[in-house]
Amino acid sequence: MQGSVISTHVRAKYLIGCDGPHSWVRKSLGLALEKDIVSDEEYWGVVDCLPITDFPDVRKRCIIKSHGGNIMIIPRERKVVRFYIQLSAAVATKLKENHNPALLVGLLRGILHPYTFASTHIEWSGIYHNLPCGRLPPYAFSKGWPRNECQHSGFVQSWWKLALVLKGRAIPRVLETYQEGRLPVAERLIAFDRQMCQAVCSMPGITTLDISEGKFKQLISTLAEENSSASSLGVTYAPGLIMASTGTQAAHRTLCLENQDISPPRKPYLAQHVILGRRLPSELVLSQSDSRPWHLQEQFLSTGQWHLVVFGGDIASLAQMARVEHLSTKLSQPSSLISRLNRAAQGSLVGTVGVYLVHNAESVEWIETPTIFRPFNPVTGYDYTKVFVDRQGHQLSGNAHRGYGIGPEGCMILLRPDQHVAFVGDLEDVGKLEAFFNRFSVLDV
Repeated sequence: MQGSVISTHVRAKYLIGCDGPHSWVRKSLGLALEKDIVSDEEYWGVVDCLPITDFPDVRKRCIIKSHGGNIMIIPRERKVVRFYIQLSAAVATKLKENHNPALLVGLLRGILHPYTFASTHIEWSGIYHNLPCGRLPPYAFSKGWPRNECQHSGFVQSWWKLALVLKGRAIPRVLETYQEGRLPVAERLIAFDRQMCQAVCSMPGITTLDISEGKFKQLISTLAEENSSASSLGVTYAPGLIMASTGTQAAHRTLCLENQDISPPRKPYLAQHVILGRRLPSELVLSQSDSRPWHLQEQFLSTGQWHLVVFGGDIASLAQMARVEHLSTKLSQPSSLISRLNRAAQGSLVGTVGVYLVHNAESVEWIETPTIFRPFNPVTGYDYTKVFVDRQGHQLSGNAHRGYGIGPEGCMILLRPDQHVAFVGDLEDVGKLEAFFNRFSVLDV
C-alpha cells in the first residue's frame, strides 16, 4: 500500500547488497564514506549513445578541450560511445531538476563544433559529482563494496568464493580475501579518477608548444593505464590465501598464512611473461582432435572450476614426454588432492580442477597423450577439449609458449575460477600445488 512502511527480517549467513554509496543500508550498518577532498567540487554529465558524427576520432579514447567545454570520449561495445561532459554548477542543477538527455547531446554538439554531432539512440545518461571523492574505510571494505568496481567485484571476487564456501569446498576465511584483493585496486581507481579529472579540468589552453614541451606526458600515461583498468584486465592481486607467492613477497606473507611458506621454487624463467595475480593473456592454439583454432581463454568457462594448464613443450622428446607422464600419474592417483577435489564435486563444477595440456610437438597423436588430458565417460565418450597444440609455423597458432615466455622444460599454470593466475610451477611441483590447495580447501573424501 502506498505510503506504508514494510519491515522485513532476513536470516542469512551472508548478505550481498547492490546499493549505492548513500543508501540507507550503508547508513544502517555504519559504513559511512570517508571524504577525500582533492580539489573544488566538479559536476559531470555522462551519456552512453550511438553517435552520428563526422568527428574522426570518436572510436578512440581521447580528451577534447574546446571553447564549448571539456569532454572525455570512451568507446564501448556495439558502436556505443560513452561521453563524460564537464558541467557548470548551474547546468548540473538544471539537469538534476529536470533530467533531459537531449541537453547533454546539445552540449556535445557545441563542444565538437565545427564537427557535426547527433544521436539516434541514448542508452543511458546521468549526472554526478566527481569530487569530493568518497571511499569506504579499509576495515569496512569486505562489508561494503566500493562504487565503480562493483560489477567486476561481484563477478570476480564474490560469486565463486561464496559458492566454494556455501558448498563446503573451502573455509570461510576465503571470503575475507575480498578486502585483501580489492582494496588496493579501488585505491588505484580513485587515484586514476583524480588524475583524469585534474587533466581534463586544469589545462584550459592547449597549444602545439605545450605538447612539444611534454606537458601532457602524465596525461598520456594515465590514458594508457585506462586501456587496461577500464576492463579490469590490468588488475593484479597480491599474494594471499588463494594467491601463491614468489620471490621476496613470500617472506612477509608467511605469518598471514598460518606459518606455511608454500611459495613455488623461485624460477622466474618458467613463464617469464606471465604475471602472478593477473589474468592470463589469451593466445591462439589448435585443438589436437580436429585442428580447430581456439583462443585459449575461451576454454576456461566461468563455472567455479579451477583450471590447471600444463605447458608440456615438445613431448615428442622421450625425456619431456616422460616428465609429462610422471606429472599425469601423480595427479591421477586416487589419493592425490586433484582427484579428491574432483570426486567431491557431486554434480557441480565448483571447486573442481580441470586439467589441460598445451604442447608444441609435431608428431604426437591425441591418443598418445596421457589419459588425464583425455578423460573417458562410458556414456558420453572421450572429452576432446583438453589437449591443444601450439604448432610452430601454423598461421593460427605457435605463439603460446613463446608469448608466455615458457622454455622447453615447460611448466604448469593454475588459474583461479576468475582466470587470474594463482600458481606457477615446474612439472615436478605437484607437492607445492597440493600445499597451495590445502591452505583453504575442505575435503571429506
